[in-house]
Amino acid sequence: MSSHAKRPPISPKASPPKASKRSKRNPEFTIPTPAPDAAPRSIRRTNRSRAEEKIIEKEEQLLYKLAQKYKEQAQVIRAPFTRRSLQKNADVAHLQEICNKELGPDRAAQHLSAQVIDRKGEPILFYFGYRITPEDGKAPPEIKLKDQYLNRTKAYFDSVEETKNAKKVFDGIHHKKMESYHVQVQDLVSAVPLHSRKDPTRHEDMNSIEYTVEGEDAPKTEDAGVVHGVQGWIQQGQKKKGLYLSGDISYSSSSVTNFIHYFLATRSVARALAIMFETVFPDIYAQYQEAFEAGVWLTQDPGPFLGRAIIYKLQGKLHKDRNDVGPSASFPAGYFTGGEMLFPQLGAKFT
Repeated sequence: MSSHAKRPPISPKASPPKASKRSKRNPEFTIPTPAPDAAPRSIRRTNRSRAEEKIIEKEEQLLYKLAQKYKEQAQVIRAPFTRRSLQKNADVAHLQEICNKELGPDRAAQHLSAQVIDRKGEPILFYFGYRITPEDGKAPPEIKLKDQYLNRTKAYFDSVEETKNAKKVFDGIHHKKMESYHVQVQDLVSAVPLHSRKDPTRHEDMNSIEYTVEGEDAPKTEDAGVVHGVQGWIQQGQKKKGLYLSGDISYSSSSVTNFIHYFLATRSVARALAIMFETVFPDIYAQYQEAFEAGVWLTQDPGPFLGRAIIYKLQGKLHKDRNDVGPSASFPAGYFTGGEMLFPQLGAKFT
């Protein structure tokens, strides 16, 4: 039987000793009454032990050192135009033609890390790829945008022999973290509905993917789409009503708990991205973090980005999202071939 009598709310720290009862099967065993702050496991486990905190602190110190090495030694590529000129409305048809003619299958992608700046030295793009550490420890000389593919492809990288002072390193997120992230995304999209709206300006006509499993003849089809994990969402036509959780998060109570689990399980990847972002965009990072702290709802997300868009097995088209302001971070996860990222304004293609 349940009691309908109400009692005043109490904090867990001020709670009276918990009542208990004897087990009918084993009188010597005492069964504690559930705590008033009991919650599902994915929500409850937000506190970390001191040992875990030390491990995380040590790992993040290493990430800061690695990001700083990237900043000091990654190739700087200077563009002959300003960053502001890229912000103007571009002819998408013309840019698509560049992708087809200049950045197609015959163009070997850049494999090495890069820091692309404009003619005034303002940052445009940071690519965390592979890097060959300089033997003298100094940064390589700056190159022009027209020379961005010279000795920077995977074929060149593979041909270089490592020496005692020249090592091959990876500046991106560790592959084990990415494997774990991939699993967590699979788990999330299996529980949260995908947006598979047909939008000819952004996506290909088919919002599904077909593939063949090794050892099987019949192809399989799987839904593709987008999930928006945004904590500062402006409703269309309701800009004056403030920020809201995106509908994908607040769709149901289970979608909320699934996103909380996702934020917790992918925290190490989010922190690695945050450290990389802070290293290359320190001033903008401070602005993002301040906005995040003001607008965050689910604190299991460490920030500094108020929004995440998970594009799940969906082939995108060249487009520009409305109302985007400031730099963003993008990375691939999963098992696939191809999938290079193209920047037609820069004539750049990265693995």
